Amino acid sequence: MVEKAVQKTIGWLGNRWAVPVILFLSLCTHLPYMQMPATGHHVWRQCNTLALARNYYEEDMNILKPRIDKRFNTPGITGPEFPAQSWLFAAGYKIFGYSESLHRWICWLFLALAVTGMVRLARLYQLPEWQAALTGAAIAFIPETYYQSINAVPDMLSLAAMLWGWGFGIHWLKKQNWGSLLATAACMALAGAVKMQFLMAGFPLMLGFLRQKNWKQPKMLLQGFVLAALAGGATLGWYAFAGVLTAKYQLHEFVHAMRHARNLEEAAFILGKTVISDIPETFVGYAFLPLLLFAIPAIWPGRRQWGDWKVYAILCAVFYLLVQYQFWHHGYYALVFMPLFAYMVGKGAGYLAQTRAAWLVLWLWLAPAWAWFRMHDNWSPEGSRISLEFLTTPGDTYKKYSDPSVRWIVGPDKTGCVNFYYLHAKGFPWYHEDEAGELFTRFYAQGARGVITDNDSLLFKKLPAGLKAIPIQGRTTQTFTWYRLEKTGQGQ
Repeated sequence: MVEKAVQKTIGWLGNRWAVPVILFLSLCTHLPYMQMPATGHHVWRQCNTLALARNYYEEDMNILKPRIDKRFNTPGITGPEFPAQSWLFAAGYKIFGYSESLHRWICWLFLALAVTGMVRLARLYQLPEWQAALTGAAIAFIPETYYQSINAVPDMLSLAAMLWGWGFGIHWLKKQNWGSLLATAACMALAGAVKMQFLMAGFPLMLGFLRQKNWKQPKMLLQGFVLAALAGGATLGWYAFAGVLTAKYQLHEFVHAMRHARNLEEAAFILGKTVISDIPETFVGYAFLPLLLFAIPAIWPGRRQWGDWKVYAILCAVFYLLVQYQFWHHGYYALVFMPLFAYMVGKGAGYLAQTRAAWLVLWLWLAPAWAWFRMHDNWSPEGSRISLEFLTTPGDTYKKYSDPSVRWIVGPDKTGCVNFYYLHAKGFPWYHEDEAGELFTRFYAQGARGVITDNDSLLFKKLPAGLKAIPIQGRTTQTFTWYRLEKTGQGQ
């Protein structure tokens, strides 16, 4: 009976409708959350991305002028990763009207591209159709990608672009034509400019280039240089430009740096967390973990195509060590590992299907349930990590209260962006409750003329001599109050 169930599973995954059904199941399990604003783990990162999008929509659609809300007394222009995702959100607002949830639908389309790109890549690496479909299911239902697939973090767009670029690259190595080369360069340039680590797929392509001894062919040598120049040049060029934008107004909101563990003790702690908790729970998931583990004996004897994946695995390990500190709190950094994990899931399932442990293939049916169970709390009010008021109060209320011509001091909010985004405010960050009153004096001197806070008593306790905060009539909600900030004696 078990053997029959395994064969039916393999047969179903080999059906041409398998991938559309996987995507349909992904969409259906996300539907209850698609109308929600940015919430959950990494909500600060989501709000930064969405603030860029809203500022494109409201101020200027020039993609070369990305603006944040925490802008002090500047125009707010700074240098993030290439803001293609934010710009696409803004384009969506232009077409459909502004919405705090539209981004979830656009992000899910990036997931669909990543799933289909992964399936195509697996087929190019000679996996049978059922195993290739399983790699797509892994991209859809590994808990980390399941959660990030409707979140406003740019990594899913990069993942999709990289997977399609990798596939176009393999096609280019086979056909040696300019069309495939340019498609590869466009996808890889987008992937790298949005998130630099997603250029890693270029190394397996380089390995294939060397394996075929293409440097001996003048045409392929020229095309190889063009590909490297376009993909690498676009990536390095954007980050150089981002550095210029950041330096111009000194708005260091986006950190383009590698944060490794600060000492061996911290490195061991983060590695232990990654291996014991993150990998089984979210980076792979318990449903896929047996399939992935059984891929290891299929890898090491190694056929030729596994050389590419071994290189990619080594690069993932190096990247992990270089930015290990980021993995302590930022699960979305693991999205660059997903092609490797997904391929190993497909490969391991093929290996298992030929052994006495074939019944483990049936575990994959648990993947959607585990992904939902592990991640759904992030979309609940209790796990939203934002003021519950933001889930129920229309955004138009805040937009009406937060006059865009006024520079507001917003806080206390340790993220420096979440309250700015939801309150539709621009101005100065009040991060911590223990910050001194001198902060208000300095910000007033720089142009702050209002305060928005959910801690009125702390505001009056912190206000320095010489400044007063006057409640603005009619501008209060259940949690927040808007104040006009003036010098003592002004208006008398």
